[in-house]
Amino acid sequence: MAPTELKELNEKDHPNNLRVVLQTLKDKELYAKFSICEFLLESVAFLGHIISGDGIRVDTKKIKDVQNWPRLISPTDIKSFLGLAEYFRRFVEGFSSISSPLTKLTQKIVKFQSSEACEKSFQELKKRLTTTPVLTLPEGTQGFVIYCDASRLGLGCVLMQNGKVIAYASRKLKVHEKNYPTHDLELAAVVFALKIWHHYLYDVHVDVFTDHSSLQYVFSQKELNLRQMRDLEFEVNDWVYLKISPMKGVMRFGKKGKWSPRYIGPYRISKRSGNVDYELELLQESAAVHPVFHVSTLKKCMGDPSLIIPTEDIGIKDSLSYEEIPILILDHQVRKLKTNEVASVKVLWRNQFVEEATWEAEKDMEKKYPHLFESGEVPN
Repeated sequence: MAPTELKELNEKDHPNNLRVVLQTLKDKELYAKFSICEFLLESVAFLGHIISGDGIRVDTKKIKDVQNWPRLISPTDIKSFLGLAEYFRRFVEGFSSISSPLTKLTQKIVKFQSSEACEKSFQELKKRLTTTPVLTLPEGTQGFVIYCDASRLGLGCVLMQNGKVIAYASRKLKVHEKNYPTHDLELAAVVFALKIWHHYLYDVHVDVFTDHSSLQYVFSQKELNLRQMRDLEFEVNDWVYLKISPMKGVMRFGKKGKWSPRYIGPYRISKRSGNVDYELELLQESAAVHPVFHVSTLKKCMGDPSLIIPTEDIGIKDSLSYEEIPILILDHQVRKLKTNEVASVKVLWRNQFVEEATWEAEKDMEKKYPHLFESGEVPN
């Protein structure tokens, strides 16, 4: 409601409008808790602004951090304050001339010595940052722009629309945040802005401006730290491997061998149960196993499960050993030594690739495995 319309509301009009609102709520079967309702108020706080018959002004609670900014006693304090004020320079006429006394004190060759001009500049900038001509109300569902920054002292952010400042916010770092690296602090400022202004940003386009190098670091780092780690998410019909322990794998899925597998499958996700649990389509022989598993026990299958070639089962003896059996003679050669010649054959063994074939003495292989030489022809 526009300020001019608010001024027209008097004590006589207010009950009529209230009656219309309450009747509308009743017709739509909506309910309001009486204990949190207030009537006949001269002003109302809404989205960081105070709405009254005199118009719309900024809520002092939202700008108290700037209004109560402590006195600048060091170059570091000046840099911190100017870092925030820089976001608003396009809305403050003559910003460079106003901030000039403070900017000079940040130079290395200048000895820090506060003066009346510096204090006047400091107070004038605070006034310009907290008065109505700078801050405006958002309009419609147009997009927003957020500027974020962080320092070793705190986080700061600015919300803008159509080149105008809607709101800004800042806070000091918490105790544990002081141990964050610079990259994480920059991202913490983004999260801080998105949380406090989520009511503005929901379902609209938002551009976020922050330190680009921090984003490059996050996207290029090889491993995530504990603060950045999140549970994986899968979709229905995704194929995943299931992580099992050697003992439970034998008892529940019947998977045993010389080397017990860490993952079995793949299985298709048939249903999502909650935020971090998934239901899998298990094989018929595993029907007795509860099909819902936590996301931490799943690993995404990157290939096409239909193209997986099943491996042959290795015959494991009770002594946990297995017999290597040759299946094919690949090649033949004669090695010449000083006094005699030795015939050798290249043997392909079961459950091994061609690259793993070995050279063996032809006489020994023919004696142990005559069926490999029954054709009478040995490859050259």
